[in-house]
Amino acid sequence: MNRAATARDVPGGNYRFLPGIAPFSSGVVALPGYQVVHVTLRAPIPWRDGFALIDRHLRPEGRPRAALCAIELRSPTPFSFEGFERVLEENLDVWAVKAFEDQIQSFVDHADRSGHEH
Repeated sequence: MNRAATARDVPGGNYRFLPGIAPFSSGVVALPGYQVVHVTLRAPIPWRDGFALIDRHLRPEGRPRAALCAIELRSPTPFSFEGFERVLEENLDVWAVKAFEDQIQSFVDHADRSGHEH
């Protein structure tokens, strides 16, 4: 029998997310008094530069890095499981957004079961 997913609060970011299939969530909602802001860049930039841009936006707003509740990564070539996992882990460590650690671990566990090396 499948258990229904339970929304998880991220108090440091002032939002709640519903875990989905690793490493994704099934949705995010702002906590009362906050809002989720969706930003689209006019032109793609390297992902590291994207995280720096996010940081430069959040700091003057007085918001912590944990306020980043979602991100869409685009790549000219597909990421391998190993490459995608590395991008996520590197940035979660740097950004200290630990709310998603269980999602990464689920992704790693899935990769182990499916026979992909990492």
